[in-house]
Amino acid sequence: MVVGVMPGRLYEAQERRLSPSDVLVLYTDGVTEAFNASREMFGVERLIEAVRTHSALSAQGLLEAIETEVTAFTDEAPQSDDITLLVMRCCHQEA
Repeated sequence: MVVGVMPGRLYEAQERRLSPSDVLVLYTDGVTEAFNASREMFGVERLIEAVRTHSALSAQGLLEAIETEVTAFTDEAPQSDDITLLVMRCCHQEA
């Protein structure tokens, strides 16, 4: 799955095995580059901390928690980029 593809760039396909209960968070740079009124970026560290803090939630709950944290951080400051998040949680299924 590719998110935020740049034209003219080469991308290499890779495969990763997820374990039961693993969480995959895909995001565009608009999340980490979301600015507050002081022009401070939300940043990767805040995103990682949000994921760690809310990791026990469902995929939908985690997405909403991250969205809430980004929204609180930006406090309605105008943004110049899209803010896109995709959260998936691996579920264990019996064979």
